[in-house]
Amino acid sequence: MQKILAVLFALVLIIGCTSEQEQRPSPGVETKQVDSSNQSTESVPEPLARQSQPPPQEPKLLSFSISTEKDYYVSNEKLTATVTLEVRGELPGVRVTVHGVENLNEIELLNQDKVMSLKDGNSSLNFSINLPSCSYCSRLPAGGYWIFAEAEKDNRTLALANCSINLSAG
Repeated sequence: MQKILAVLFALVLIIGCTSEQEQRPSPGVETKQVDSSNQSTESVPEPLARQSQPPPQEPKLLSFSISTEKDYYVSNEKLTATVTLEVRGELPGVRVTVHGVENLNEIELLNQDKVMSLKDGNSSLNFSINLPSCSYCSRLPAGGYWIFAEAEKDNRTLALANCSINLSAG
């Protein structure tokens, strides 16, 4: 019986708190009680000077990806990589770099970058790069390799993306 009373008491408290919260005025509206025979309530909007405007949104890179026109390539073939970006606002002076195809000496054999000003909306940037030769001398065996894309501004990385390709000797 004591447990039932305790639960009922807790419900009364919760319901009481909820009804008090519902009676609070919403932000941006002042409420005045008018003392008259009909007990009416009057709502008055806050002055325009006190209403806050949302702060302007900073430019932002929303999406970033890289793709190649095909998955399989042969030594010395031209690779075309497309970097796709979606931006809110404008971002001037963004460096987009495509790099990858690391040989057995851990040296990346592809590296190309472009600097551009990004406008609001979607943009794409094409990179055309000659692939290295698969050979013992270049320490690049046939196989799968990663291609990376990086966007940076003022020496700060904004986004990274990658895709893979297969490279054969021909």
